[in-house]
Amino acid sequence: MLGVGLAPSIPFLASALVIVALGSPAFVGLRCVLTHLVPANNLGTLYTTMGVVVNIGIMVTGPFFAVTFKAGMEIGLTGLPFVLVGGLMGLFAIAVFVTPLPKDQNAPVAMGAEGDEEV
Repeated sequence: MLGVGLAPSIPFLASALVIVALGSPAFVGLRCVLTHLVPANNLGTLYTTMGVVVNIGIMVTGPFFAVTFKAGMEIGLTGLPFVLVGGLMGLFAIAVFVTPLPKDQNAPVAMGAEGDEEV
């Protein structure tokens, strides 16, 4: 997103858009990680919360882009919305990478040769 916002030329913008498009499946992976962090009996609550947050984000995005684009036009940076979104994505990436994963409480049990559980 920073590349889109700060693109000095059309070829650079096009390559930045390709990279943004290649990163869009990352949200599916993040949902999988969140699914493994929550107990199975709370998955419905998790998915409902994710849906609400996504819809709130969709409602906020339109006015956010309009206000930041107008501010960017006034200061001479038309890519300001993308620069701000890139910065926010960077902050979220840092939060994701520094959050420790809990120890797996439902780890699979190793089975012996006869099907007995090993201790």
